[in-house]
Amino acid sequence: MAATSKEALDSLLSDFDQIHTEFIQQTVEIQTLQSRCNSEIKRRQAAESTLNTLKSA
Repeated sequence: MAATSKEALDSLLSDFDQIHTEFIQQTVEIQTLQSRCNSEIKRRQAAESTLNTLKSA
């Protein structure tokens, strides 16, 4: 019975490690997407500002 408990614990720990690894990877992916989004927002704002300047000239 002790071997079965150890196997179950090892399996549980392995599953947890996999979940943790995937969580970290997805967190990095979210941060990357947020950064790209913020960059695109700034580019759009710059383009809008340029357009407004050209319209008023």
